[in-house]
Amino acid sequence: MGSSAVGRRVAEEKQYDIVVNCTPMGMKGFPQEMSISPHVLREGQFVMDTVYNPPVTPLLAEAARKNAVAVNGKDMLIYQALASFEMWTGKAVDHEVMDRAFREALP
Repeated sequence: MGSSAVGRRVAEEKQYDIVVNCTPMGMKGFPQEMSISPHVLREGQFVMDTVYNPPVTPLLAEAARKNAVAVNGKDMLIYQALASFEMWTGKAVDHEVMDRAFREALP
């Protein structure tokens, strides 16, 4: 099956193996609610929230409660930063350096 973005009502009518939130819902400073209904989540799914602050959003907490694999957006942000830095400067940076910068920037 291909990938697609669907509305809340349609999402509840189907089962998905992978769910990715690409909205700011749940991010610090934004509404602390889920972008989809908890009925969409189930055991064994891979659920990624591209939000990284806070590390556990309402979506990820609910996914974990349903025994889904719940992943936040921290690593995606770090790998984007690594690729961007190399593209702009021509120099590679070690993952650990960027990870440390992330930890220092977000208390």
